[in-house]
Amino acid sequence: MGVFKRGATWYIRYARDGTTVKESTGTESKRLALAILAKRKTEIAEGKHLDRQERPEMTFAELREWYWGHHGQRKKSHGVRGRLERLKAFFGNTPLLRITPELVNEYRQERIARDQVSERTGNRDLQELKTMFNQIIAFKRWRRVLENPVSYVKLAKERNERVRYLESKEIQKLLAAAPDHLRPIVITALHTGMRRGEILNLQWTDIDFTVDNIHVRESKNGEGRFIPISAELRRTLRSLPSRSLDGYVFPSHLPRRKRIEDSAVGQQFPYVDLKNSFSAALAEAGISDFRFHDLRHVFASQMMMSGADLNTVRGLLGHKSVKMTLRYAHLSPTHNRRAIELIDKAFAGTQVTQKLTHEQSEAEVNSVTLTN
Repeated sequence: MGVFKRGATWYIRYARDGTTVKESTGTESKRLALAILAKRKTEIAEGKHLDRQERPEMTFAELREWYWGHHGQRKKSHGVRGRLERLKAFFGNTPLLRITPELVNEYRQERIARDQVSERTGNRDLQELKTMFNQIIAFKRWRRVLENPVSYVKLAKERNERVRYLESKEIQKLLAAAPDHLRPIVITALHTGMRRGEILNLQWTDIDFTVDNIHVRESKNGEGRFIPISAELRRTLRSLPSRSLDGYVFPSHLPRRKRIEDSAVGQQFPYVDLKNSFSAALAEAGISDFRFHDLRHVFASQMMMSGADLNTVRGLLGHKSVKMTLRYAHLSPTHNRRAIELIDKAFAGTQVTQKLTHEQSEAEVNSVTLTN
C-alpha cells in the first residue's frame, strides 16, 4: 500500500473490499499523490465509495434463476441449461461481489481438467457467464458498483478452420448404412447445407413444392433464408410418411427427458439428438473423424467444386459475412484461374508485354542460330 512511480507519473495503491486497487494520480508531484491517497482512505472509511443502498447482495444462484427466467430459456442454443448448471455447481451461493477474475479462471481450469474438454468448449461457459453479468448490471443499473469479472479474463484463442468432407464413395456408404429414420435427414443436410437444428425443427409449412423452396425462418445469425430443393431432395421429401400430418418433417413421436413442452406440434416432437444413430451409421460405413455438422461442409465443398461463386454459397449456408465462407474458396477449380486471367486482361497490349514478347522471340532465334 502507498505510492509508487511509473515514468514521471505517481500512482497510488490501496485496499478496498479486500481487493488491491492501483490508480494513477495523473501528477508528477509525490506530495499531491500522498494527499490523493489519504483522501481515498478517508472515502473508504466513510463508505462514500459505495452507496450502501445500491450494494449488490445477490448471489450467483440467485443470478442464475433470474437469468434463466429473463433470457436463458428463450435462447435457441440447447447448451444454455447445461452451462448454467455447471456454473451454479461451482459458484453456488457466492455473492457476485466476491466472484473475481481469479475465481473465474479457476473455474475454467477445473472444467477443462475435469471434463477433458477443449479450451474452445471452456470458452462457451465463460462467454455465458460474461453475458449473465452484463445483463444483470444493465438491468439493475449496477455499472457504478459492480464490474464484470469475466472482462478481465483472457479467453483462449479459437481456430474454427476445420473443413472435413466426404468423397462420393463415402457418401454412398453413409447413406447405405443409415437407418430409415436417419437417411432422409442426411440427404436433406447434403442437399441444403442446413444446420442440424434447422433440419430437425423443419415443418411442412416451411416447404413450398410449387416453387421448390425451403424457408429457414430463423437461422443462427437471426435471419431467415430460402434454399432451393434439388430433384433428389424433392423425391425424398415427397416420400416421407409425415407429409400427411402437417407437423414436423422429421418427427419423433416419443417425448424425451428435458424437452420443452411447447416444442411439440400436436402429438409430434422434434428429435433432440441423432448422435447414437449417426455414430452407428458412421461406424458401419467405416468413416472416422466426422460429425453431423460436417455434412454442411460436404454441401459447401461440393458447391464450390462444381463452380458456384462464394457469395451464392454464403447465402445458402446462412453466413452473415463471406469471411466464414472463404474456407471453401481453395476448393473451386476455377476460382484461382479466373483471378489469374484478370492479369492477362490487365496487361494485354501494353508496351511491357510487347517488349518482353519481342525480346523472348529474339532470344529463341539466337539460340537456334548458335545451335546450328
